[in-house]
Amino acid sequence: MSARRARRIRMLRKNIQNINNLIIAITLILITYLVLVVSLGTQFITQEEGGFWEKILGYGLSFLAFVMVVYVTMRLKGITRGLNFDVKKAVVKAETEEDTKYKALIQNSLDVITIIDLQGHIQYQSPSSERILGYLPDELNNQSIFELIHAEDHSILKYALEQKSNTFFFSYRIQHRDGTWLWFESSGTNLLSNSLINGIVLNSRDITDRKKEEEQRKQKELAALKINLEREKTEKEKDAVEREKRIIEEGKAKLEEAYKVIEEKNHEITDSINYAFRIQRAIVPQMEDVMQSLPQAFVLWRPKDIVSGDFYWFADKDRYKLISAADCTGHGVPGAFMTMIGNTILNQIVLQNDHTMPDQILNNLHLGVRKALKQDQAGSQSRDGMDITFVVIDTQDNNKVYFAGANNPMIVVRNGEYTEFTPDKKSIGGLQTETERIFTLQTHDSQPGDVVYIYTDGFQDQFGGDRGRKFMTKRFKELLASIYTKPMEEQREILNTTIEEWMGTQYEQIDDILVIGIRF
Repeated sequence: MSARRARRIRMLRKNIQNINNLIIAITLILITYLVLVVSLGTQFITQEEGGFWEKILGYGLSFLAFVMVVYVTMRLKGITRGLNFDVKKAVVKAETEEDTKYKALIQNSLDVITIIDLQGHIQYQSPSSERILGYLPDELNNQSIFELIHAEDHSILKYALEQKSNTFFFSYRIQHRDGTWLWFESSGTNLLSNSLINGIVLNSRDITDRKKEEEQRKQKELAALKINLEREKTEKEKDAVEREKRIIEEGKAKLEEAYKVIEEKNHEITDSINYAFRIQRAIVPQMEDVMQSLPQAFVLWRPKDIVSGDFYWFADKDRYKLISAADCTGHGVPGAFMTMIGNTILNQIVLQNDHTMPDQILNNLHLGVRKALKQDQAGSQSRDGMDITFVVIDTQDNNKVYFAGANNPMIVVRNGEYTEFTPDKKSIGGLQTETERIFTLQTHDSQPGDVVYIYTDGFQDQFGGDRGRKFMTKRFKELLASIYTKPMEEQREILNTTIEEWMGTQYEQIDDILVIGIRF
């Protein structure tokens, strides 16, 4: 109720009280006057000399006066009651008119009035919410106001509620029924102590247009600032370009000269590597010799950098055909040096010292590498070595296969199924913590149609495919099992094409690749 309406009601009630007091005063005066008149008349008539009829007349007048007093009193009370009724009607009418004006004011207000508790639950929502936000007031009752407010603005209202301030101001975004977000500026008043309100009153006004104008103004200011900065930047860039031109012109001759020197050096290095490649090709067994001894075989050898750190070794000695696939430390020129050391030591072990079993060959190869790189001496910093698969085929014993491996396995495919011969988990050369390094001998009784594969880790470690992952060992073994029946040269082409397609144009070869296949 407004202060103006309260003052009007107080004035009406005061007027009623004044009228009541006036009526009571008039009634008392009339009663006193009539009693006095009757008393005087009765005393005069009822003197001793008065007769019977005179006394009757005196008593009658007294009764008539009493009746008149009662009648006047009742009439005055009726008037008073009527006045009270009229005044009450006036009060009710005033209150009704005031309520109508108040409701009209709330309904057409530019503000949304909301009453919430400390947890943010809506206890009252003004009718203006339907026009401004699209929500009927009743459908928001008992709903949390935080469900309507933008998540980024929750903390502002939460902080105000936690502080329990008497008055607070904040801006926030609230969602219209159609899903759009509107900006509101709100003032909150804590009326929890008011028994009629018992809540926190939020008076919120839509400032979306103002926010848009502010944003547009900011954008214009930023645009103007950007133009100025661009202008300054352009001027500075012009100066910088001029300076760079001078520097470039001054340094161009030096760069051209340096490029010539680098090109000459690169040409010399490339020539040296190509020469090293010819040397390496001359040292490793010739494919003609391998194919003459093992006509059902293939060798896929793909160096990463012209020369390779992977190498294969072959010998045909008496009843045995010996072949190996080795992966030396590093690739390129450093790896190529290791291949020469390995090839030389294997020639000595097999061709000069007549060792023909794979385990004996690897035991001696390990000692030879450590001695050649002085790894057996105290304080040696060399950690180079190699991983190798060594296979010996006994042509006089039904092509029985002898195998020993240093970190590299052997795969045998028979009837579409592959069997893996696991190597010893130690390398040739490098750091040795055990007293003596011994490699294990394994055997395989071959059957016609069996295909033996030995290889290094370059193929399965190559990155490629749609997701840039490694080819992986399992996929490599399954590929071997799927092509083992094909002619050996065709198998080589399939493996080579597969790894090229796996790399595509996006990935480069990351390591040397060596795969050898032998069919019985």
